[in-house]
Amino acid sequence: MISPNLLTIFRIFVTPFICLLIIFKMKLLSAVLFLIACISDFLDGFIARKYKSKTSIGQHLDPMADKILLTSILVTLIQTGHIKGIHTTTVYLIIVRNIFVYFLRNYMNAIKKRNIYVNNFGKTTTISQMVSMGMLLLDIKGGMLLLWLSMLFSFFSLFVYLHKSLLNNNPNKIS
Repeated sequence: MISPNLLTIFRIFVTPFICLLIIFKMKLLSAVLFLIACISDFLDGFIARKYKSKTSIGQHLDPMADKILLTSILVTLIQTGHIKGIHTTTVYLIIVRNIFVYFLRNYMNAIKKRNIYVNNFGKTTTISQMVSMGMLLLDIKGGMLLLWLSMLFSFFSLFVYLHKSLLNNNPNKIS
């Protein structure tokens, strides 16, 4: 059995190679490697839940790996002209939101001794961002529209995280 944390580390490790493939205009290869990285995101959680091998490091490393992958790809898509003009606003807003959620989760865990677990809104946000980036990599129509929608959805999930972290009285779990 493959370790979920190993899959997460793989996602971090492969990110710069995907960016280089995008920069060198190797569309199909970059899209395939990006797809493999996205599948590894699904698999690490699936394996951890199925085999009850969740770890504390995995709960923190997995969302960080997602942010590294998605932020790096988004910035590379701007650098290569796949995303330009007003559409770069979506990227900046997604990055700011992701950084804020990352720090909120760490703050609640370290200072308040409460965990904010990834919820379905956060998972849907990540999936929609991954699909939109794949579409943009392959120049598939609708990729930019989906990126805008995923940005809006990401802020909805931010408000869910904020609501649950600030208003939930359960000191151990926010889900």
